Amino acid sequence: MYKILVLNLGSTSTKLAYYENETSVVSQTIEHPAAETKVFESFMDQGEYRIGYIKRFMQENAIDLCDLDAIVSRGGHTKSLESGVYRICPEMMKQQRSGIYGLHPSDLGSEIAYTLAQKSKAIPLIIDPPITDEFEPVARLSGHPLVRRRSSLHALNHKATARRYARENDAKYEDLNLIVVHMGVVFL
Repeated sequence: MYKILVLNLGSTSTKLAYYENETSVVSQTIEHPAAETKVFESFMDQGEYRIGYIKRFMQENAIDLCDLDAIVSRGGHTKSLESGVYRICPEMMKQQRSGIYGLHPSDLGSEIAYTLAQKSKAIPLIIDPPITDEFEPVARLSGHPLVRRRSSLHALNHKATARRYARENDAKYEDLNLIVVHMGVVFL
């Protein structure tokens, strides 16, 4: 049996789940009020703060760090990659901290997964990071010859939604041509 801790860090929340094989045993969303996070200069400074909540989640749900096989985080911002599963390494975290490829709390999620994994046998991983780039050449056209479009999206959500659709419709993901839309909140 594989035991997996899943982390999804957002700007105002930490979503956690514990899986045994493909079964979600427990999940929780922890909200982070602005009053608590405003003391940090950036979300990348919230490591120990977020780890405290993750450890509490694990303790409350009798999840032993030493028993985990993998700690999986929503991916962060690095050089462009194809969709897939990647082992978190120091070079990846260096790219994420640089901010060159973008900044998002998911970048901190990679660091937290790596830090926790160092204290166990767990493998630190990211899956389908937001810098996933599988654009066809025509998708890079912007309408201006000096401006090339780059891929930066919620690949994890898009792929999971499309795969679920395929499964529910008894189809192969690879054979489908779908339009998947990720809708978020826009603050004006």
